[in-house]
Amino acid sequence: MKYLGHFSFIGYREDEISHGLLSAVVSADDIDSATVRFHELLDQKKGEAGLVDSLTFIFLEDIIEIREFPEEGFIAHCIRFEGEPLSFKSRSIPGISAGACKSFRLDPEFSAGDEQAAKEIVPFMTIER
Repeated sequence: MKYLGHFSFIGYREDEISHGLLSAVVSADDIDSATVRFHELLDQKKGEAGLVDSLTFIFLEDIIEIREFPEEGFIAHCIRFEGEPLSFKSRSIPGISAGACKSFRLDPEFSAGDEQAAKEIVPFMTIER
């Protein structure tokens, strides 16, 4: 069975505080073993993901057991922030072997070394009500 876990985290380094969200996927026989696998995965990958470089608390928000993938797809998680957007860093599949998964960036000019560049962000889609 596949399990999708959603986590939040808060990190403290000297006088700086950082916080964020991450999602991870594991294979396991049941929810209890999935919880153990998530713990092991995050512990193993924390350095590769650039997640932990200081005291960091990771909180399990929820775990989704994926019994089958609906053909039309599904929205797995949604978080809405109030107020002006804040600056952030984003990475997809950090620390994964090249042959296991492939990440597709819709903006080819935004390369791995370009995280600090100031760019105009173009919406993927716009919904008007």
